[in-house]
Amino acid sequence: ANPALRRDDPVLLSELLSSPRDQGPDVVDLQSYVMRTLRAELADMKEEVEHQEAAITAERAEALKLQDALLTLLDARDFEDLLSILCNRLPVILKVRSIIIGLEGQGPTDLADFQVNVQIVEPGEVGRLLDTDDVRFVGRDIGVSLGFAPRAGHRASKLALNGSLALLRIDLGDGAPACLVALNAKDPDRFSPDSPREPYAFFAACLGQMIRQWLAV
Repeated sequence: ANPALRRDDPVLLSELLSSPRDQGPDVVDLQSYVMRTLRAELADMKEEVEHQEAAITAERAEALKLQDALLTLLDARDFEDLLSILCNRLPVILKVRSIIIGLEGQGPTDLADFQVNVQIVEPGEVGRLLDTDDVRFVGRDIGVSLGFAPRAGHRASKLALNGSLALLRIDLGDGAPACLVALNAKDPDRFSPDSPREPYAFFAACLGQMIRQWLAV
């Protein structure tokens, strides 16, 4: 017996006294209380395990899509074909609406030719969108836009992106302009800050290596 229990932990005392097992007056059922506590802890553990399993399954599925995408890129016959595969065939494999290549610099660009998906973006745009990260996911209500460099007779312009977005920094080598690839999905839940980063970082590193190799040919 602990007379201080009533004063120090009235919630616990209430739990014990409300036990369904009737063992006589002034007798509390510690066993039932402990069992209820253990069941609650087990339920929490099961929920956490299921959450982790779902995350692992999702990451594996993303890794398989990106693996298929890289294998498809290996079919490229030249640099132009590589860009064509990236922008036209990979959206189907990766289940996104479009893939945009943004290359920092000053030069001609035309939004009317957006289907090509290779655009000159304003200097500093890659750093603005990615900061120091190599991969960034943006989910619902992304509020992200790409700033395009001015072209002859036109001012600089911006393209608003909606749905969800994966931004990947592409390393083109020392002295090369900063570059990113934007995977824009119509589904607002396709990408989120919780999306697995490692498979996309690996994809971006491989893509950068492929581009550098083709440019060196």
